[in-house]
Amino acid sequence: MSWNKLFQFSLKLRLAFAFAILFFVSCSVLFFITISSLVYMKNREDQADMGNIARNIEMIHVMGTRYNSNNIIQTGDACPEEIREQLLKKFPDSVVLYILTQNLPEDVQHKPYNTYYILRNQKIYEVIQLEDGRFSSKLVNPKNDRRTMTRYFLLLLGEYSDENLSVEIKNPDGTIYLSSKKLSRAPSAIEHTNGAEFQSYRRTLPDNKIVEIRKRIYHISDINPKYAETFFGILVLVTCTGIFVSWLIARRFIRGVRRMTSEMRLIATSGDYHHKISKRQMNEDLEIRELMETFNDLNEKTVNLMEDLKMVSNNVAHDLRTPITRISGTMEELLRDRTLPDKVVNSCASVAEECLHMKSMINTILDISRVNANPDVLQKSELDLRQLSEDFCDIMQPEAERKGLTFKVTLPDSSVMVTADKMSVQRIISNLVENALKFTEQGSVALSLEVLEQHIELTVTDSGCGISEANIERVFDRFFRGDASRKYPGNGLGLSLVQAFVKAHNWTIECKSKIGEGTSFRIKIPKES
Repeated sequence: MSWNKLFQFSLKLRLAFAFAILFFVSCSVLFFITISSLVYMKNREDQADMGNIARNIEMIHVMGTRYNSNNIIQTGDACPEEIREQLLKKFPDSVVLYILTQNLPEDVQHKPYNTYYILRNQKIYEVIQLEDGRFSSKLVNPKNDRRTMTRYFLLLLGEYSDENLSVEIKNPDGTIYLSSKKLSRAPSAIEHTNGAEFQSYRRTLPDNKIVEIRKRIYHISDINPKYAETFFGILVLVTCTGIFVSWLIARRFIRGVRRMTSEMRLIATSGDYHHKISKRQMNEDLEIRELMETFNDLNEKTVNLMEDLKMVSNNVAHDLRTPITRISGTMEELLRDRTLPDKVVNSCASVAEECLHMKSMINTILDISRVNANPDVLQKSELDLRQLSEDFCDIMQPEAERKGLTFKVTLPDSSVMVTADKMSVQRIISNLVENALKFTEQGSVALSLEVLEQHIELTVTDSGCGISEANIERVFDRFFRGDASRKYPGNGLGLSLVQAFVKAHNWTIECKSKIGEGTSFRIKIPKES
């Protein structure tokens, strides 16, 4: 078996694999788009987290030990306008940074008071409004926040790890004020990730210190490979199941087309256009059913057309036989007249010869039509095919010797009995052998009879001009003659008659040929015959 035939997939398989590949590629693309979107969203969330971290660092830097998540902290924008004016009167050119409100338990009697953190002349002040309305203030020492800031840094390292997060606070002159690297138990851990990419965030504190936060960028490769393996394992399983399901669906759709193909193949082999797809077999989809109905309509019109053509052909042949017989009889009467000039005699002889040729052609056409229309007209009996072949080959041996051809005859030692019409078998053998001798200028002609296990084979082979591949399928058509046979006499009916006799016996005939190398006709006769 050739590689081309091995990899010739049916339409069902191609559809199944096409749907499976489309499903697999679509799911894979969707998986990567989803993962990429999740990674992008994760990095965006990390950017927002870095902003929150920087804001918390600023709060701790401003409030120091008073920073407590249990208290209520508001930005300076929430400061009432009345308080803001009083603060500006007390502390000109100041900016309210934060407002801290104590979150007191319900059993505490006194009212909670607010603590205002303001920035003035690059210094941070803690301001409390007393009960009499006056303000009490003190300068905040930034060094007091180190312990709280260090504790916050350690919490961050515990949450994100020192490989994924780095936080530094730098003085305005660029020196390090506080760094998470120095707090890590493995200070060089972050250095081992130099190949990784980090996104950064900077924020300037009120006293011009700078917060720098670096967080590792999350990539698709950082996702646990087990997730991808699990996904693609399930995807392969679903895809294989999809191939089978798609094949079943495609098989359901193609069933009507296969039925039509079977009917068309039956017509092609038998030549009988009466085959139709029954309505019981048309339980298909609308489009397939319409195709089947169109196929039946086409077959019916083809049958009608062929019937009309055969009827016209038979009628013409039948009507021509009578006048041609009269012309032939008239020429024969003229030829008996010895007083006619030689020129007239020659003309009459030529007309009589052409009449005989036309009469033979008409009789052949009528024989073909008669046998095709009613195969039962054959008078079948038990006969020895070997003896018939041998007798005819003896008759044709002188013709082969006259043309200088080698006539090879291969026959079994014993009789080969078949049930057939003797006259039809004789005409089959004579037409095939005469054609082989006629179209062979040099070389050999061979006839062989072989008894096989299932059937009997009668083969006639020659080394003549051959038939082109395009004409092999038409070689049994009426009046058809290939290009290579144009220079030889004939009417193109001999092989049509052979095929008619072969079909009438329920035998099969096949032709193999190649231009310039010769032709072989093989008749297969079932042993039941």
